[in-house]
Amino acid sequence: MSNLETLLTWLAARPRVEPPDARKLRKQLVGALARAFDEDVLVNPLHDIERLVKTSTSHGNHLIVGGREPTTGGANFRRDPSLPHFRRADGAWFDFAITLTESSPRLIVAYNFELRYGLDDDRFMRLDLNPSGHANADSESGRSHIHASTDDWSAPHPELSPTEALHIMLYTCSSTRKPRQ
Repeated sequence: MSNLETLLTWLAARPRVEPPDARKLRKQLVGALARAFDEDVLVNPLHDIERLVKTSTSHGNHLIVGGREPTTGGANFRRDPSLPHFRRADGAWFDFAITLTESSPRLIVAYNFELRYGLDDDRFMRLDLNPSGHANADSESGRSHIHASTDDWSAPHPELSPTEALHIMLYTCSSTRKPRQ
């Protein structure tokens, strides 16, 4: 078995945990963002955090967005800093969208968390969980994958809970680290 096959087998076997309902999940996300502000990791003030995390409902699914268009959760693929987002103290900035069902069992249908490293830096990292049936779902990278500074390439990545993915956006991948020479 190849390393990729081993990784994909491990990812598929990872237990899925039922997420909280949309209201509770939004509260958890806002709480994590507020703690990051209190820790001087996030520079968005508390009133911006509340304003930037929005929910909507469509076709039996709930959409929770952080710094995005509230009804579509559309990604900022142009990486336009004038669009709503969260900004870390180190200059990195991010946004996210999460779709979950309210049926039983409740499931995360999809998510997209993207961290950009600065206004004058084109590096980014995106954690994606695509919905079943998405074109990427049957690729080598699978439904859950990571993009590292290119939309054209991805690698398998464990499916995360939304709070785990947010933690990565807040506390990892420093924008002040210098590239290797």
